[in-house]
Amino acid sequence: MKQFIKRLLFKFGYQLRHSPKSLHFDPFFDQAWILKDKQVETIFDVGANAGQTAALYRARFPRAKIISFEPFPESYARCTDASRALQPMEVVKLALAEKSGSRSFFCTTQDQMNSLLKLDDTRKEFYRDNASATRELEVEVATLDGFCAKKELAHIDILKLDIQGGECSALQGASGLLSQGAIDVIYLEVAFAEIYKGQPLFHDVFELLTRHGFVLFDLYGLYKDAKGLALIAADALFIRAPVLEAARARAS
Repeated sequence: MKQFIKRLLFKFGYQLRHSPKSLHFDPFFDQAWILKDKQVETIFDVGANAGQTAALYRARFPRAKIISFEPFPESYARCTDASRALQPMEVVKLALAEKSGSRSFFCTTQDQMNSLLKLDDTRKEFYRDNASATRELEVEVATLDGFCAKKELAHIDILKLDIQGGECSALQGASGLLSQGAIDVIYLEVAFAEIYKGQPLFHDVFELLTRHGFVLFDLYGLYKDAKGLALIAADALFIRAPVLEAARARAS
C-alpha cells in the first residue's frame, strides 16, 4: 500500500517522505501528533479531487474510515479508483454547503479549482496555473449535519475542507455538529484575497470557528500572487480547544 500511496501522490506533484519530528512543519504530522492519544475513527475529506489527500491521511491513520466527497464526475471516478487501495474508504458524489438541494457547479481547466462559486475574472493574477472557466454542471448538495444524521455519525475526528471558497458555507451546514463539539480537528484552505465571486476570506472562517471553541494551530503552504508580493491563500489547521489542551498537557 505504501508504494501505491507514493505513486499516487507523485502523480499529483506530492512526495511522501519522513517529516522532521517537530511541530509546525507538516500539517499531517501535526494532526497525527495532536490526536496521538485518541483512536481516530472518522476522517471527512471534502473536496477530495482524485484522492491525493486521502492517501496522505491513510499514511498517518491506517485504521481510520475516510469518507471523501467529490461532486465533479471525472474526479469522482479517479477518487473511486484510488479508494480501492485506501480502504476503509467511501467516496460520495456530493458537494457540501449551508443547505441541501442542487446547485450550479463551475468547472475550470484546472479541476482542483472547480467550485460552487464563479471565478472572479478581474482577479486573474491570483489564479493557479492560468485556470479558466469551462462549463457549468448541476450537482447534488448536502449539509454536513444532514449527511451525518442520515449516516448516524455522531463524531468526526478530522474534517478536511478544500472546496475553493465554499469552506464557510460547508461549516455553516455543520452548525449542529460544531455546537455539540462533535468535530475535533478542522484542516481547510483559507483565502486572503477574493479569487471567486463572493468568496469568504480568512477572517470570516476564523470568526466562525473561534466562536465554536476552535483555536488556530498554524498556517501551511502559503500561496502568494504571481509576483510573490501578496498572500493569497493558505491551509489552516484549527483544533477544538479541549483537544488542544489535552495535547498541550501531554507535551508539558
